[in-house]
Amino acid sequence: MGQEKSRRIWPLDADRTVTVRVTHEQWVRWYEAASNGSMKPHLGTYLARAADFYAARLKARGEMARRLEKDGRL
Repeated sequence: MGQEKSRRIWPLDADRTVTVRVTHEQWVRWYEAASNGSMKPHLGTYLARAADFYAARLKARGEMARRLEKDGRL
C-alpha cells in the first residue's frame, strides 16, 4: 500500500487515511487533472497535494490580511 511500481508515493511519516466520496463526474475531472502530470496518476497523491496547496494559499491570504490591517490599509 502506498507503492506504485516500487516508487514510494506517501511520506514516510504519513499516519492518517482519508476516505472521500465523490460523484462520477468529480472522479473523472480529478483523474484527468492528475493525468496531466503522470502517466499513471494516483488520485490520493493528487488530492493530498491539492489540499496542501489550498491550505498554503489560505495561510498566505491570512498573513497578507494581517499585514494590511497592521499597515492600516484594510
